[in-house]
Amino acid sequence: MELGWTVIELQAAQQIGRPIDTQKYDGMQLKWQMDNDEQVYVGDSALNLKGLVTLDGVPVNNAAKTCATSTPDEIRASINQVLSDAWAASGYSVVPRDLLIPPEQFALLSSIIVSSAGNQSLLTYLQTNTIS
Repeated sequence: MELGWTVIELQAAQQIGRPIDTQKYDGMQLKWQMDNDEQVYVGDSALNLKGLVTLDGVPVNNAAKTCATSTPDEIRASINQVLSDAWAASGYSVVPRDLLIPPEQFALLSSIIVSSAGNQSLLTYLQTNTIS
């Protein structure tokens, strides 16, 4: 890979006092990490490689209802079921630590208030009251 800079890039780097090579290197590192993440999670269809979420041996379970139409108790039960199933699939050797959800569901969980005082969202409740 060849690195090159435009006059505009050089001027911008000079104005902020940051070496241009550091910016390019940081950008290349970010791109490399993003490519690795994509390869690990979804694989590469051009090379016929499977990722963690596209492996044939990974069971697909769909919730009965969406988060938007579920009550907080139903959401909690669904999340606990997913975590318990993942734990069982590992032979109870590794407790799940992370649950990856789409940004829309993350925003929904953080906006649902579960305490009568109005100071705790469903997201913070789940972070402290699930097995992970």
